[in-house]
Amino acid sequence: MKALFASVGHIDHLVGAATGATRTTAPFMDQTDDQFRAAFDKFWGYTHVVRSGVPFLADNGSITLVSGTPARRCNPGMISVSCTGCAVEGLVRALAKELAPRRVNAVAPGIIDTPMFDHFGDKKAATMTAIGKGMPLGRVGLPEEVAEALILSMANHYMTGVVIDIDGGALLA
Repeated sequence: MKALFASVGHIDHLVGAATGATRTTAPFMDQTDDQFRAAFDKFWGYTHVVRSGVPFLADNGSITLVSGTPARRCNPGMISVSCTGCAVEGLVRALAKELAPRRVNAVAPGIIDTPMFDHFGDKKAATMTAIGKGMPLGRVGLPEEVAEALILSMANHYMTGVVIDIDGGALLA
C-alpha cells in the first residue's frame, strides 16, 4: 500500500471501501471468536489505508470511508457486521478531530444492487425488488447513488466527522 501511494504521490482525496472480510451472519452466541474477529478485517483494512495514505494527502484533502446501515440498525444475526460498522464510524469521528484540517467522513449505504447479491442468480432481480418494497422509497439503491454521496463528501469543504446515509430511508422503517 505504501509503495502504491509513493508511486502516485500527492493525493487530494482518499476513499476506502474495504472488502474481503469474512462476514458470518449468525446469532452472536452461535459465532466463534474467530468468526467474530474476521468481520473486523474490514476495520483493519481501513486503518492500514489511512495510515499509508495520509502522508500523501493534501492539507485540505479528504478521507471518506464506507460503513453501512448495520452500524445503526442491527438485525438479528448481524452483530459482527454492526460492531465493525460502529468501529469504522467511531474511527471517522476520531480522525476528523485528529487529522483536521483534513476532512474525514463516512458514507453508509443500505441495500445497494451490486454484485454482492449475484449469489441469488436468476432470482436476483426479483429478490432485489422484494427487498426494495420494504423501503420507504420502494426500491433498493444503485451504485451510482452511493458514488454521488462519495463525491459530496469529497466536494463539501465544510463537512467533517459526518456519516451520510444512502439507504432509501431504511433507518426510518
